Amino acid sequence: TNIIGTENIIRAALAESVQVCLFSSTDKAVNPSNAMGVSKLMAEHLMTAANNYKGSRQTVFSSTRFGNVVGSRGSVLPIFNKQARSGGPVTVTLRDMTRFVMTVDAAVRLVLVSAMRARGGEVFVPKMDAVRIGDLAQVVVDEHARIQSGESGGSLPRRVRPVGIVEVGSRPGEKAIEELMTREEERRALYLERDEIYV
Repeated sequence: TNIIGTENIIRAALAESVQVCLFSSTDKAVNPSNAMGVSKLMAEHLMTAANNYKGSRQTVFSSTRFGNVVGSRGSVLPIFNKQARSGGPVTVTLRDMTRFVMTVDAAVRLVLVSAMRARGGEVFVPKMDAVRIGDLAQVVVDEHARIQSGESGGSLPRRVRPVGIVEVGSRPGEKAIEELMTREEERRALYLERDEIYV
């Protein structure tokens, strides 16, 4: 999907004279440690290379590099919430594991700004905050306890059985610390301060 599918999209965009073709990549493409990350990195390279492949056609090909979009299908928050609601424990891979997070609004803004700024071959990387997975799980547990105890409503506070957090270990190919850019990319990156985006 990420490699052959991207090639198909490039060909279709050229066939239909699309103005801007923007690929949604991920921070997992930076120094990839698994097949999914490698396939996303390959797709980024295909998008950049498409600017040479297109010849005299006017389609602009660029990429965006997302973090974890809070509340999206791949987000861990719904899982943490479900585990907390069912009494726990909330399971984390490693408490000190970090991930870059962004809101849905920030993700939409990234796409719109990138499409407007694209000239061909860029990878647009938003300035994102990294969070420790253990801290994120603790916020969910604390919020769950607050709601269950009645603090959020008008009822009298009640005693709530605490929900625990358990480390289950990282999966094969899973990085403990995600990165936004490689050292080489950092060296060449331009920071658009108004948009809070690296190019």
